[in-house]
Amino acid sequence: MKNFYTATYKVQDANTVGYVWKEGDTYREGEETSPQGNYPTEKTVNGVRYTFSGWYDNESLSGSPVTFPYTMRENVTFYAKYVAGYNVTYELDGGTWDKAQNTEYYQVGNTVYVTNSVPEKPGYTFEGWTYSEDDSKTYQANEHFEMPEKNVTLTAKWKEKPGKVGYNLVLKGAQWNA
Repeated sequence: MKNFYTATYKVQDANTVGYVWKEGDTYREGEETSPQGNYPTEKTVNGVRYTFSGWYDNESLSGSPVTFPYTMRENVTFYAKYVAGYNVTYELDGGTWDKAQNTEYYQVGNTVYVTNSVPEKPGYTFEGWTYSEDDSKTYQANEHFEMPEKNVTLTAKWKEKPGKVGYNLVLKGAQWNA
């Protein structure tokens, strides 16, 4: 006679503390389980986009994600892991470029490579991108940083091109007394 085991699936939903039960079933030892519910691959909570990254067999979501179908050998609870992601927005500050979008999405902790697209602005030379919270650093194309747990704005840094400045002074009938 085979033993029976329970598989439980939990998700952390918006505005809840801890995990919420979503589904579960009982299986004979050696039978296989897989999540049956319709779980979103992305969800937005309080303006932050979360991307599903797998099911884990521990509440701390550590180790490797579980592979399904999963063979039942004991009672197990599966926890859905969603990873927060934020936007990098390129503010052109009066410039234009040929990219279709000014915003790119990244998950927290991912490496962000600064775009190699160069904007243009008549009368100015593009010098790079400044970060919204530290304008002392200017990023160049393909430099990188780790995506923080917040949105990032990179603003185009412009330097006015030197132009010819000249004056034509025409004096007609003027008298100069020194």
